Amino acid sequence: MMKTAYLGIIAIALLVGWSASCREGEKGELARTTGLVGQWRYVERGYSPGAGYYVDPIPPIPMRTLTFTASGAVSTVNMTEAPFNQARYYRLDSTRSAVYLTFTDAARQPLAPGVYVSIRNDTLRLSPQCFEGCHYGFVRMP
Repeated sequence: MMKTAYLGIIAIALLVGWSASCREGEKGELARTTGLVGQWRYVERGYSPGAGYYVDPIPPIPMRTLTFTASGAVSTVNMTEAPFNQARYYRLDSTRSAVYLTFTDAARQPLAPGVYVSIRNDTLRLSPQCFEGCHYGFVRMP
């Protein structure tokens, strides 16, 4: 009897923990389109040269931004990195286990392979396919 009660308590604790982590993921993960729409300021880039992982802050001046619209257009200000500097549109692909974003040119041709997208609170992280890991970090602008 004691063993059954003990297992029941463990099962309840696991369910409560799982439920809380699901709610946290829903708040922090990308809402398929509305979470991405808006203006984002470029604040950091992360990379690994083979040993360790480095995160460099992006100077606030000149301000560098990406702006995503609900219609699928994207505009940039002072973004010199590819593919951002040539991007005119974007596509979200949520058919895989993660959400991927593909930037396209004016003819809607892909500029590069898709990047993994995550949004937590007001922070956007775009992670291209890098051997050692890399990311671009943005914060939502008011």
